[in-house]
Amino acid sequence: MNNTSVNKINSVGKAAKILSKIIRGVGMAGAIVILVVLLLLGNIAQEPFTASLSGSADIRVNAEDPAFKTGLLGGADYLDGGKLSINDVDYDFVSAEQTDDGLVFKYAYAEKPLTLSNFRIMFWGVLIALVPTVALMYFVVPLCAGLQYCSSPFEKQVVDSMKRLCIALVPWYILKSIGMSIAQGAFTGDIVLSFDLGSIVVLLLLIVLMYVFKHGAQLQQQVDETL
Repeated sequence: MNNTSVNKINSVGKAAKILSKIIRGVGMAGAIVILVVLLLLGNIAQEPFTASLSGSADIRVNAEDPAFKTGLLGGADYLDGGKLSINDVDYDFVSAEQTDDGLVFKYAYAEKPLTLSNFRIMFWGVLIALVPTVALMYFVVPLCAGLQYCSSPFEKQVVDSMKRLCIALVPWYILKSIGMSIAQGAFTGDIVLSFDLGSIVVLLLLIVLMYVFKHGAQLQQQVDETL
């Protein structure tokens, strides 16, 4: 392989190794801080506070036609118990009022008191997502080190490190998604597990790339044996 290309690979591997170690160190420190906070919060038996949010949402419909206005007003009866979601905030239907300009559909914020338990759930979610990320760095660093010192990216050490990283990426992605779903739903009460399709595609491409490097390593070994 061209020395210039190898030098670039070595430089990128070195920079990536340094960055990975920084991420690992910061992640470990963050995980320890969150764990300490959770232990402190666990010693609080009673809820020291309760916060309530309030608000309303009005939808104004301009309806000059009397028949159309009457139809809308009659249809409002079916909205009772309905909900409106704006920026992931739920509002309950309250009433429909007739004005000179049209109709006003009134919604009230579905009050969900915030307590210390919400923060406990959020911290647990962040911790569940953070710990696998720190663990993943223990697979990233050896790969970066292999790229830093390799004379070819198809060396066995590099390919083996990439294989271990690809295997570790699967549980990392699952646990990270679970943790972030818990953290995001801590204050809404709706914890919905979701997976990003784009991240799944990237994960599959990395696995394919790993097999490409593995095949390249086999070809290089055959060439070396021939020579």
